[in-house]
Amino acid sequence: MDGARRFDRRELLRTAGVVAAGAAAAWACSDDRPIEVGEEAPRPVPRRGERAAGQFRTVGPDIIGPDGRRFLSLGANGVCRPFPEPEWWTERTAVDGKVAEALGWGWNTIRLHVYVDPEGTGIPRSHTFDGILRTIDEYTRSGIVVMAVAYDHQGENPSYRTLRRSGVVDLQDEIVAAHGRNPYLWLNPLDEPTAREGYDRWYATGRSLHDRAREQGFEGVFVWDLPHYGQGLELIATTDLGADFLERTTNTAFGWHNFGAADHATQDEWARRVRELGLPVHIGGFGQGWDPTRPSVSPSWPTMDRDERRGTEWVLTRFFEFGFGAVMWHGTGYVGGAESPYSLRRGDNLPWYDFPGAPPLSELGERMYALGQELRSA
Repeated sequence: MDGARRFDRRELLRTAGVVAAGAAAAWACSDDRPIEVGEEAPRPVPRRGERAAGQFRTVGPDIIGPDGRRFLSLGANGVCRPFPEPEWWTERTAVDGKVAEALGWGWNTIRLHVYVDPEGTGIPRSHTFDGILRTIDEYTRSGIVVMAVAYDHQGENPSYRTLRRSGVVDLQDEIVAAHGRNPYLWLNPLDEPTAREGYDRWYATGRSLHDRAREQGFEGVFVWDLPHYGQGLELIATTDLGADFLERTTNTAFGWHNFGAADHATQDEWARRVRELGLPVHIGGFGQGWDPTRPSVSPSWPTMDRDERRGTEWVLTRFFEFGFGAVMWHGTGYVGGAESPYSLRRGDNLPWYDFPGAPPLSELGERMYALGQELRSA
C-alpha cells in the first residue's frame, strides 16, 4: 500500500465493505461551525506525549501503562446498575460487584454501555450517572480501566451542541469532575457516532469533546470511535484523517469495532499501515452469536453472521501481533433485546460470570477465557 494520501472530502471512499460517498460539499449547520480537517484549533491544545507521570499514555501506535509497559486491554462491554437501584432492575445482569470475576478472567478493561436518556424507564438521570460513577470507582480501585460510553447517538453524526442538549456532555463533565485524576479512567464519550458520511462533523465533535476534557484537567486516554459505525479503520490507514486528528489532540486512540467488514488479508494490511503511521487503536467491539446453528441475520446485512465470525477470529488471532487491545460485545447480555445471542455462555443475554444454573461457556467464552490467562502470564 502506498503512503497515506491526502484526505479529500469529495472523493469516494470504500470502507467497511461499502462504497460510500466521502463527505461531499461542506455542510452548513446552524448549531455549530465545523473545524475543517487540517485547521488549527481556536485555542491552544497540548501535543501528544505531554502526559503526567503515572498516566496511561500513547507512544506511537501503542498505549503504555503506568508501569511503563505496553498495555493490551482485554475485557468486555457491560451494563451497570443505576443508583439507587429501582426494584425492577434487581434481576438484571450487570458488572456491579463482579470485579473478582473480571480479574479471574484476566480482564483489565470494562467498557460501560450506557444511555443518558432514560427513554421512559422512570430512572432519573442523576441515578444513572451515580451508578456509573460508583462502577468506575469500584473497578478502577482494582486496576481495571473503565470507560463509560453513551449509545444515545449511534450513527447520527451529532454536533457538539446536540451533545450538550442531550446530556452526553454533562455525563462527561461529571465523570471528569469525579474521576478526572484517576489514571484508570479513559474517556470514550460516544459509541459509533458517525455512519458513512459527515467526516467534518465527526472530526469537529471529537475535537470539542477532547478539548473540553483537557481544559478540565483530564490527562488520561481519550478514545474516539471511527466513522462507519466504528468500522472505518481504512479511513485512517489510507488517508491522513487520523494523523491530522492526533496532531491536534493528545493521548488519543481510535476506537475500532471489528465485525469483519473485510477479509483477514485486507485487515492485516490496514492494521500494519496504521501501526506504521503511529496511530493508536483500541478495539471497542467484536463478537458473534453463541449458537452457530442460529446465524445472526439482518435484512440490510445478509452476510452478518459470516462477517462477525471473521472479525472475531481476526481479533483473537492477531491480539498480540498488532497490539490492539480489545473488548468483546457483550459481557452482561445486551439490554436491547430478549433474544440477543452475543453471550460468552451458551444462551441469550447471559453474563460472563458464573451463577447458579449457569450454562457452559460458548466457544467465544472459552477462547476469551484462555486469552485472558495468556495475557496474565505474558
